[in-house]
Amino acid sequence: MSVKRTARYASLLILLVVIIAACIAVYLWKGEGRDMVNVEAWYSTEDGSLVLEQQDDLQWHPPGGTADDIRTFTIDDSVTYQPYFGIGSSLEESSVYNLMRMGTENREKVLKYLLNPKDGLGWNVMRITLGTSDFTGREWYSYNDNPPGGEDQAMEHFSIQKDIDYNIVPVIQEALRYNPELKIIASAWSVPGWMKDSGRLEGGPSKTGKMKSEYLPALALYYRKAIEAYAEQGIPIYALTLHNEPGIHVDYPMTELSLEQQIELLKQLKQEFGSTEHGEVIHTRVWVNDFNIYDWEQQNKRIYDDAEAYALSDGTAFHDYWGYLSVMTDAHEAHPDKPIYMTERSVWGTRGADRIIQYFRNYARSYNAWVTLLDSRGKPNVSSTGAGRTLVTIDADAPENYTINFEAHMMGHFSKFIQRGALRLDSNYYDESFDRHVPKMNGEEDERPEVSNVAFKNEDGTIVMIVVNNSRESRPFRVLYADGEWQDTLPGKTVATYRWQEAGKGTYKERVKVPTANPQGGSVFGETEVSLVSTTEGAEIRYTLDGSAPDDSSALYTEPIIVKGKGETIQLRAIARKEGMHDSNIRTVEYQFVLPSVVPGQIEAEGYLAASSGRTEPSSEGGLNIGWIQRGDWLDYPVYVRDSGMYRVSYRVAGVNAEGSIELQDGGKTLADAGLEDTGGWQKWITIQSGPFILVEGERVLRLHLNGTSFNLNWFKLERVE
Repeated sequence: MSVKRTARYASLLILLVVIIAACIAVYLWKGEGRDMVNVEAWYSTEDGSLVLEQQDDLQWHPPGGTADDIRTFTIDDSVTYQPYFGIGSSLEESSVYNLMRMGTENREKVLKYLLNPKDGLGWNVMRITLGTSDFTGREWYSYNDNPPGGEDQAMEHFSIQKDIDYNIVPVIQEALRYNPELKIIASAWSVPGWMKDSGRLEGGPSKTGKMKSEYLPALALYYRKAIEAYAEQGIPIYALTLHNEPGIHVDYPMTELSLEQQIELLKQLKQEFGSTEHGEVIHTRVWVNDFNIYDWEQQNKRIYDDAEAYALSDGTAFHDYWGYLSVMTDAHEAHPDKPIYMTERSVWGTRGADRIIQYFRNYARSYNAWVTLLDSRGKPNVSSTGAGRTLVTIDADAPENYTINFEAHMMGHFSKFIQRGALRLDSNYYDESFDRHVPKMNGEEDERPEVSNVAFKNEDGTIVMIVVNNSRESRPFRVLYADGEWQDTLPGKTVATYRWQEAGKGTYKERVKVPTANPQGGSVFGETEVSLVSTTEGAEIRYTLDGSAPDDSSALYTEPIIVKGKGETIQLRAIARKEGMHDSNIRTVEYQFVLPSVVPGQIEAEGYLAASSGRTEPSSEGGLNIGWIQRGDWLDYPVYVRDSGMYRVSYRVAGVNAEGSIELQDGGKTLADAGLEDTGGWQKWITIQSGPFILVEGERVLRLHLNGTSFNLNWFKLERVE
């Protein structure tokens, strides 16, 4: 046998040994490190092309099996948060009205699909209204309208017969047959009209209707009667809110309840429920607030300042129409023994799926959409409240034709897989190396992560992870868990549910916290000093400035970095590392080095480099102007002064009752001051001028110090004075 042939055989043998060793390593990792190697996956796309479509199983790999430069989510099942209660919608009269327009077969199909945990989505929390709400096809009503003598504190004329006649009760009974684990929560939109100073159910043109305090005991009895009447129909009411949106001012059914009245009503309710004077003891839970997050922050959290009311409350209900979701986390941290529930908000598309994820990440135990089914014209709806797309839509002219919309299937990604009592697990909401999140009061984020997630562990040991790709492009990501990782590429505008068995063996390896950069990117001028820091103690940071992924050979961060540029974008990328831990995700920030405006010349107000407040709006003169200015705001503009000399600044302004002045500053020194005046309209523009001042040739950043109020700014102009 030749030497060459022997060498070739030896090389093949070595290669075979390497392959076998690798396979054995993977086998041992699979066999000894984990009990289950597959991850199940289901997709739903916003365009409807996929509806809870099961995908091929995903495989686990040893840590480091995928590239570092990929969105990464880390799950730690040793850290758990609030238990999951459920997801569902409402069976208010409008939805029931439309369900009854359908034939029996189609109605049963819809209800079974929405509610049945085996053959459908498994929604398990439905909200009903005690009496009429803003969405109904009937005249507004309560359970005790216009009694003889004008009032009925003993509730002798109480009746839910209209709920039976309008098929609300039969539909709820049918819903319970499809899901016996269904929990019913209830809210009243209005107390009987005779309990209010307005004497009517709806707010009417004046949008008012204050509760009379002397009727609070009668209202507690009214709620008792409602719970008992529904129980007689085989419908247990799990929880009751004090009142839907107490204190709201609207033209549809409503009741103004002061904070003091809410506290007193809670006490009266618990006293009534615990007493046997009017019947058996009632165990229905009572939740407070049931209003916007903002209303809780501004006033209703003071309910818990009353020690007796605090002890009596069974939880806090929120609506998501105004306020920051972080307030719910604040409420949990202040009162960790009071469960939190999201009882009303309709959301749409993958953005809506991300919003539901945020509810759970801010300690909500449940989510209820509002209004399940309207027709293709948004009816029935006799109030002034408009309606977006509901979870199910029927054809207004052919009610047998119905569509179950994406939002219903999207909710199924939670309800079909997460079991009641499952605990939320610790995971990063999004990967800070790739995405940002800037919330707003109304829920429409300025910046929303492209890919986000939440994870739960069921009592049977299965882990359920919901991931949302809110971008229009496919996005790859990986999940680190216990001693392994798996990877998927999620199509654009898609919601996915992943499920796997908890790790039987293996230890969780912590990941280094991603470094943060200050400033966090954006427009800069000339040069900027960048600081990097990781909150993981003892971690080292490596970085690059050419857009490449940092590695062992990249620069080691030891002191602030001076980044320079002119009319270009420089990308800084950084990674944090520590022995015994996974490397952090890569932090990527971009600095756009702007070119200065040439002086003399005109500068548009919206072209600032930095600002304390820079809200723009369309200008009647074209383009944009800066509006919503508060006294003390400032705007910075980089300029190149071509020649030293005497200058004057002109400002294009408009305002109503404008007062104060605009100061032009250079390095903290005021160069010129121009007084503001009332122009008679927010888009009625005039030009004001300053006195002369000296500017020196060269590049600098000039600041407009807006030392005035009630005005808008469109542009300013710097001109030579001869």
